[in-house]
Amino acid sequence: MGNIIEVYTQKKEYEREIPTAKKYITALFQYFHIKNAHLALFFVSPQKMRVLNRKFRGKDKTTNVLTFVEPSDFIHSSKRTHLGELYINLEYIKKHNQSLVHMIVHGFLHIQGYDHKNDKEEKEMVTKEGEVLTFIG
Repeated sequence: MGNIIEVYTQKKEYEREIPTAKKYITALFQYFHIKNAHLALFFVSPQKMRVLNRKFRGKDKTTNVLTFVEPSDFIHSSKRTHLGELYINLEYIKKHNQSLVHMIVHGFLHIQGYDHKNDKEEKEMVTKEGEVLTFIG
């Protein structure tokens, strides 16, 4: 069994980013030595991201990336490890001059347990982002 990357797009115009996103996620699987895993990536509109951010984080505004980690006790019919879901707002990251690779890495690090709720965590996460981005090239 190999890794599965499922990508869903809310708008047809987002589909052009699918090959690039899969390439980066494949590199992240390699970096973290992840095998037999499943990850879902969603490219969503600013409006959809705002709804998700309000519903799950209590913040009534759009954002660049949201990550939802799969609960470890969630039952699946597959023997793959289901890592979770990444939601990316392409319009937001373009408007704010952010890169797709950085947002994918950032979201994936959340799945790996990294966070930035305090200065120490943020420093660790930023350092790891740099390492991973260097690895990906």
